[in-house]
Amino acid sequence: MMYRPEGVGSVCGWAPSNARAMQIDDVTKTPGIMFVAAMSTTEVLPITMAVPQPVTITGEMFEWWVEHFLIPDMIAKGKRFFVLDNARLHRKNVLRALLAAAGLEVWFLPKYSPWFMPMEKVFLNTHMRCNARMAWTRADFTRRVTDVLHGIGEAQCRGCFRVTGWD
Repeated sequence: MMYRPEGVGSVCGWAPSNARAMQIDDVTKTPGIMFVAAMSTTEVLPITMAVPQPVTITGEMFEWWVEHFLIPDMIAKGKRFFVLDNARLHRKNVLRALLAAAGLEVWFLPKYSPWFMPMEKVFLNTHMRCNARMAWTRADFTRRVTDVLHGIGEAQCRGCFRVTGWD
């Protein structure tokens, strides 16, 4: 999930409900923040990794996160299935071997099908709640997104799974 704290771009406008909208020109783009997160049917797992741009998430970085955070958390909570989209870094054989060695079954979604991924619904909700036009520092923004992600309850997680057909 990629966020930019400045909110909407120059082709959009914003105004309170009783005022006329005006165009917003973002001439200085701040670097974004990429978030790597995971969820179950009951919660967004408290292992979200924030990666400030211009750093990009590499296969090695993702493998490290999976090995040191995701797998131990899933095993501790008795989870057995791991669903991934078809991003290049998700399809690496090393990652499949790590998950298989931990006894986790990996399922890949069909190509170009984010509507089947419950986490995309969570990201959309988080994006709407955190993308207000406010003066954020990067640390405050990262903390706010992480707090919103980890504050999503069981009912909302189950709803995301139901809407995406995972019932």
